[in-house]
Amino acid sequence: MLKAKDWILEHGGVEGAQTMSKFKLAMFGHFHWNALTSIPLSIFYKEGPLASAYAKDMVAQWVYPHLTALTYLRHHQTVFRQGADIRELWIHEPAYIAIDEVPA
Repeated sequence: MLKAKDWILEHGGVEGAQTMSKFKLAMFGHFHWNALTSIPLSIFYKEGPLASAYAKDMVAQWVYPHLTALTYLRHHQTVFRQGADIRELWIHEPAYIAIDEVPA
């Protein structure tokens, strides 16, 4: 586990994680939702101001279900209070990130 921790820190810690990893960390309260890209849910509405901005026929078939789920989770800032404390994996831990400080 120490080798894994060292590798993570050598590669940028939590801050250096890929976007999908950050979404997963946010779901467990280890990364702040507001630090992630936000896509308005209205982009998926069949009618409305953004209806023409995104067409599921214009992207690979695997993109739409993933993007829809991530957009929904980001919009509602869903947090599951589970998992280990990973504060030691941050290079510069933000003050607002802590599993025990996740809003209810």
